[in-house]
Amino acid sequence: MLPNVSMQNSHAANGPNDDDLAEIKSAVLAKLALAVGKDVASATEHDWFVASAYAVRDRIVYRWLASERASNANGSKRVYYLSFEFLIGRLLADVLCNLGLDEVSRAALGDLGVDLDRLQSAEPDAALGHGGLGRLAACFMESMASLGISAYGYGIRYDHGLFRQVIKDGWQQEYPEEWLSFGNPWEFERPEVDYTVGFGGTVEAITEADDATRHVWHPAETVQALAYDTPIVGWRGRHVNTLRLWSARALDPLRLDAFNSGDHVGAHADRVWAESISKVLYPSDAMPAGRELRLRQEYFFASASLQDLVHRHLAQHGDISTLSEKAAIQLNDTHPAIAVAELMRILVDMHGVPWTKAWAITTGTISYTNHTLLPEALESWAVPLMARLLPRHMQIIYLINGMHLDSLRAAGTDDAALLSAVSLIDEQGGRRVRMGNLAFLGSHKVNGVSALHTDLMRQTVFSQLHELYPDRIVNKTNGVTFRRWLMQSNPGLTKVLREVCGDVMLDDPTAIGRLAAHAGDAALQQRVAAVKRANKVALSRLIEERERAASVARFIEQFRTGIDGFNREIRIRLAEFLQGTERRVQIALPQGELGNAQLRGQGVLAVYHATVKLNRLVSRSGAFGNRADVEHRLVDILALRKQFIEACKSRFVIPGLHIETHFCHRQIGQIHKDGWPKPGIRVGRESLNPLIAFE
Repeated sequence: MLPNVSMQNSHAANGPNDDDLAEIKSAVLAKLALAVGKDVASATEHDWFVASAYAVRDRIVYRWLASERASNANGSKRVYYLSFEFLIGRLLADVLCNLGLDEVSRAALGDLGVDLDRLQSAEPDAALGHGGLGRLAACFMESMASLGISAYGYGIRYDHGLFRQVIKDGWQQEYPEEWLSFGNPWEFERPEVDYTVGFGGTVEAITEADDATRHVWHPAETVQALAYDTPIVGWRGRHVNTLRLWSARALDPLRLDAFNSGDHVGAHADRVWAESISKVLYPSDAMPAGRELRLRQEYFFASASLQDLVHRHLAQHGDISTLSEKAAIQLNDTHPAIAVAELMRILVDMHGVPWTKAWAITTGTISYTNHTLLPEALESWAVPLMARLLPRHMQIIYLINGMHLDSLRAAGTDDAALLSAVSLIDEQGGRRVRMGNLAFLGSHKVNGVSALHTDLMRQTVFSQLHELYPDRIVNKTNGVTFRRWLMQSNPGLTKVLREVCGDVMLDDPTAIGRLAAHAGDAALQQRVAAVKRANKVALSRLIEERERAASVARFIEQFRTGIDGFNREIRIRLAEFLQGTERRVQIALPQGELGNAQLRGQGVLAVYHATVKLNRLVSRSGAFGNRADVEHRLVDILALRKQFIEACKSRFVIPGLHIETHFCHRQIGQIHKDGWPKPGIRVGRESLNPLIAFE
């Protein structure tokens, strides 16, 4: 039976009780064994995170299902938020906070010997966005859940989100981000929820019996969109919404005929091409192939999302004509703007809705959020690319544009410059489809993200359209999920605010205004200053730790390079020394690579092994010259090693890092005390001092 810790008092100062602790520990241990397949002794930090996430997720599911049932029962209007980005970040801390389980979970995991902060750091960051656009989408999803507004978020389940950044020699290096490497415990795969998305092909015009023309699109290529659902929990878990991300799949995972004919790589080509759609967030559009992939991504998720929401609407309400009454589609920037043409295609071509009525439904359902004031940042697509990849949509866009311009002319607007500016097709410098204009015309409301931005939007990028449709642009100032940024990011300040303003501020953010009455309280000011100082000290320690880690990483890289160079020099000197000797005698020196994470200097140890092997060979044969010559060569090699180590010491100054400069005294003693090492003598590894050690 699942634990059911009460959340009403979960943020109270009394702390968790014994029953709550026992229930949380029992749930986590059960998931560790049954879902992860590990016991306490062998569990890694990531195993504990997965077990904790599953235990918390179990608490969400029933609330999630209940929220969905309630929305279906009352027939309330749903919001469908289409965004190319959802920067939801790490969810464990956020979900625990919203469910009121942060304190009890910290205590319970502590009893199991697990640090909650370390678990939160072990969670992969779902970096499905670049910045403000994706963070706004995530905030809206959580805010709607907190307000009890029924909503679905739609986006792409990128295999690789925001790139992983590495700074090397002062330059940014970009590597794939792999948040899905070990799976995602928060999501639910929905294999039964899949839609076919087409590309390319031809459009057939069919004349019906009543002389009406019906258009049928025959795509040349089809891709499956598979749904993955993540529950988004509102404050105190009262309502849970759904974030549905689409993953691209080929209809056939393998061309069996090609595979059996020996083309084992080419047999996967169609699958690779199809799945590239959901592979990477923002693939480079510097090349034509990259631009095509971007357009494919945008249409892929817009089409799948619209098919899904129309299917849900018909299952619940049965009448496509009421879509605008029961659904509100919000386009987050121009990435999903192709949804305007796609919804028209679904209504007109697939459901037989007359054009005029379909346009009224479309504009009554869709709204558009603009994020940029730069005209060049508003997306546009070359007409030839759009016509080749989405031929039916290009026809629909032409028809929307023609009717739009005709209506303006009929209303007395004959200014050629104005008509050109508000057209969906940019005729200058190559014909391009203006996605910002398409989103504007296909929406009943267009909003900016701040009062200043909205005013500037009216004056700049959409100034001509604003003149024609003066009531369409409205302002919706961006907000944040304040509890996440206050309670999770600044618990010290949260404690002070709760004591001064009361716990009501957790539910009603306007209650923070009570703080104004204490503006002159010197003691309170000192407490706030103390919190600020503690946060600054914590930040400075974090910077110090990360800088030290970065310094060590730089040292390791440069040390590795130095070892390679040092061993190359050793090989050269030994080769010179062995010239003219019998060919049957060979000395193989390993490459200079660090042997393990403790930095034992295995590359340099290879030199020791080589010198010991050389000593044994010399002792068995006089082919290498006299004793003095050999001893001179060995001392020369060891001196070269000492020079390298001294160079390392002078170059790298890292707190806590100690570089040994000792030689293998046992080996040197054997050489100089006994004259020659006896045949077969071995120098044990334990006698070799580590090159590097941490104090």
